[in-house]
Amino acid sequence: MPSKRITVPTVEYLKTDKVQEDFWDTLTPGFGVRVTKGGRKTFVVMTRVLVAGQWKKRRYTIGRYAEGVDHEDQGLDLKTARDRAKAVIAAAGDGRDPQEVLQPSPRDEMVERSANC
Repeated sequence: MPSKRITVPTVEYLKTDKVQEDFWDTLTPGFGVRVTKGGRKTFVVMTRVLVAGQWKKRRYTIGRYAEGVDHEDQGLDLKTARDRAKAVIAAAGDGRDPQEVLQPSPRDEMVERSANC
């Protein structure tokens, strides 16, 4: 599990000969990029969560990396992914469910849709 400072050029360059490999960020501990042999890059975060009174390590998928400028609507940019990772880590540290940060509630989605009409 290599560690390095994850930047946009770093993410673009990351490759692996393994089925999948995680590269962890030195700037934001727990944040990383999972790279597959086929070249898919997915942002992940590893944090400790409280489960039945015990702290357990859990990995959460944040989303796929948007390769290139023209495909931003199909994935996440590095800044957004890092911000979401920080929110997941903060939620877990507060004892909240990190999944709530990654998936908005149905009410939040309804409010957003009505605002766009």
